[in-house]
Amino acid sequence: MAKQTKKKTQRKNSKNTNPFLSIEAVAVFIIVYSLLAIFQLGFLGKFFANLIRFFIGDLFAFGGVCGVLAGFGMLFRGRMPKIMWRWTAAAISSSVALLLFVSVMTYSNFTSSGSPVFQEMMSRFMVDFTSNTVSQRLGGGLLGTLLYSCTYFLVSQWGTYLIVFLLIVCSGLLIFNVHLSDVMDFVRTQTANASEKLAERKAEREARRLEEEQEAEEKVVATPVAPAPAPVQTETPEKTKEPRKPHSLLDRMKDVFFDEYEDETLTEDEYATSPMVEPIEPIPPVEPVAPVPSSGTSSTCSTSSASDASATSSSCFSSKARRA
Repeated sequence: MAKQTKKKTQRKNSKNTNPFLSIEAVAVFIIVYSLLAIFQLGFLGKFFANLIRFFIGDLFAFGGVCGVLAGFGMLFRGRMPKIMWRWTAAAISSSVALLLFVSVMTYSNFTSSGSPVFQEMMSRFMVDFTSNTVSQRLGGGLLGTLLYSCTYFLVSQWGTYLIVFLLIVCSGLLIFNVHLSDVMDFVRTQTANASEKLAERKAEREARRLEEEQEAEEKVVATPVAPAPAPVQTETPEKTKEPRKPHSLLDRMKDVFFDEYEDETLTEDEYATSPMVEPIEPIPPVEPVAPVPSSGTSSTCSTSSASDASATSSSCFSSKARRA
């Protein structure tokens, strides 16, 4: 037993003196490799970048940053850094979500057309690897393409989006150390508070409405109904008629015979209500009567016979009217 214990203690105290296998050398190699791949420095930088791109595709810069951080942790601590399990699980879930999302954004057109995604990724990678360039888009690389092919086959395109969302939510819960039950309790309390507030607001609105209705009824009862005012009749003043000017018989005869007379003194109402005077037919001219030789040179009117007295008088009256 004593011999066995001595051997164990000797093994524990013995240190690895090989400089090529020390933890510091491995850390320095990881740091240099990651920096060359991130900045693509020269032939080696592009070659290292393509090697990382083969596995994680367009996220090679993210992988290089993680490598630099891990190398510095190993260099300063002298051993592999110990990480809590929830941080490790959060890193894995977020990395898978990023690989799936990048692959979906790169190869969604190829999956809709039915072409194989893995062959497309390999053809693009061989173009860059043979020419030692970093120009083609590889999506999530080998890992992302395989994950996307599986999820697309199982749950199609929208199911892949849902898986990405759930992975991001799980990584957030792990990072902040929050359980799903706590989240659901918070959601329940918030919904209960919101429903209570809505019920209170509804009750307040109902109370206000009832108060307004009561106030309106009290106002209607308190104010007496006044009788409707009688319509006011306005008396229109009567128009005073202007005195009518007298007209001579000569003017009326002139109006009848020559149709030039216009009564300017009549108003519109009088002119509308005045009776229409029928025109007098003109009296035909009477032939002159031959004088009687026994009567002498006296006037024609005195020597005429009794039968022609009316005719001669009318002819004389008409001749006088024409002269006037």
